[in-house]
Amino acid sequence: MIAKIDSPLNSFKSVLDYHENKVNEGKATLLYNNTGEENSRNFIFALEDVCKQKPGVRNKGFHISLNLPHNENLSGNKFVELAQDYIQGMGLENCPYLIYKHSDKEHNHIHIITTTIDNFGEKFNFDFYKLRSQ
Repeated sequence: MIAKIDSPLNSFKSVLDYHENKVNEGKATLLYNNTGEENSRNFIFALEDVCKQKPGVRNKGFHISLNLPHNENLSGNKFVELAQDYIQGMGLENCPYLIYKHSDKEHNHIHIITTTIDNFGEKFNFDFYKLRSQ
């Protein structure tokens, strides 16, 4: 598996729009959502509300992809387990997050959108986060 973690997000709108457009095109599926919202239009509000606990924080979230080698496949449930293990290893288990599976490339992969502020108002420790991701 190859994990790719983009630069921290200062807004969730564009990344959520990207994934929801993929869902609407039939190229992605929402596998897991722990935001407490069922309507995709409210995902942004759920993520932003958690971030309001630390109003001065600019790096509000992460957009992470977990990519399998070509010709390797996992069921949706196994992908969720893999993502949750990754999230826990990163120290993001108390943060709201969404997991999307994409079928728009030759390799199977998922995307995780999460906050850097957890449900208790604690800020993610950015020390060595890219190394931790590896």
